[in-house]
Amino acid sequence: NREAILQDLGLKIHRTILDHFQQYQFNTSGGMVAICDLREYRNCTQQFKIPLLDQLFEIFHALCNLLIVPLDNLPQISSGNQFVSLFIIIFLL
Repeated sequence: NREAILQDLGLKIHRTILDHFQQYQFNTSGGMVAICDLREYRNCTQQFKIPLLDQLFEIFHALCNLLIVPLDNLPQISSGNQFVSLFIIIFLL
């Protein structure tokens, strides 16, 4: 029962942060701040020891890393297998 409650709380935290981040447009420095903030949220939810939450925040972190990638480098990144796998996982969740 404890695990179910922690998972539900973690999912609500994740959804709230994701919705909040989607309201903004980020420049490079804002992207760095977002990554630092997300790292702290992730550290908190890792203490729940719920694998699904760890995976969701790992994906969220990878997506936030794209905020600081220069536009000229996006085609190189998007052709990598890790990027494709990331989007497959996102659509499956």
